[in-house]
Amino acid sequence: MKNLILKLSIILSLSISFSSCKDKNDDDPVPAPVQATGTIKLKFDHMFEGESFALDTNVFHYKNSYGDSLSFYKLRYYVSNIKFKKADGTVYAEPESYHIIDLNPDATNTDLYISGIPVGDYTTVEFVLGVDSTRNVSGAQTGALAPSNGMFWSWSTGYIFFMGEGKYENDNDGTSGKFVYHVGGFSGTFKGLQTISLTVPHSGYARVANGAQSSMHLHVDIENLFNNPEEISIHGLKTVHMPNANSVKISNNYKNMFSLDHVHN
Repeated sequence: MKNLILKLSIILSLSISFSSCKDKNDDDPVPAPVQATGTIKLKFDHMFEGESFALDTNVFHYKNSYGDSLSFYKLRYYVSNIKFKKADGTVYAEPESYHIIDLNPDATNTDLYISGIPVGDYTTVEFVLGVDSTRNVSGAQTGALAPSNGMFWSWSTGYIFFMGEGKYENDNDGTSGKFVYHVGGFSGTFKGLQTISLTVPHSGYARVANGAQSSMHLHVDIENLFNNPEEISIHGLKTVHMPNANSVKISNNYKNMFSLDHVHN
């Protein structure tokens, strides 16, 4: 009798143990499949009337429609909230998407590498020139949004979205001097934020393959800063330091500097 009771106890213990293991295994979460992703390089090629554009403190390389011969010694701007869209409307938005494009070779380059993009064929890139209103009022920040980058006015006025500085000389009346364009404004009448959406030409696409990289080549036509849609005389508009009616003119023009020229897959 004792042996029978012992045997029944062992069988019962094993049954409980097996049941516990089975329940535990049944409750274990199934690992999610790893999503295949790749990278798109955004290459910003700065141009002036079809010629390569560069900073220069000594030579007047460029001319606008008012006869102003000009050169830049500083050009930088924010690119933020980058999104890539497929033809079916599927969107990938880069998280924490804030970058400074700076032509100063000592600061950075003009290529952005956006990784973690799900595989697929993307036809459109969209971004904001500027910094959205939420991050303008979020207090001290780091990285591209650090005030030490020199692209910040104050917590009440916010970030400088576009900074262009240089000098000019008018061929018609001989006037000359410096120009300083610091454009911002994240709300209200004088808002300088611009959303730019560019589609790959000729029904093309940027193909994102697993672990691979494709490139979107953007042309940034600096001459449009002075003539599209509004023609701007540098002698008549030498300085923009705060959000106002003149900063809106510059903002409406710099929106039209960008085009998507071609892709490499």
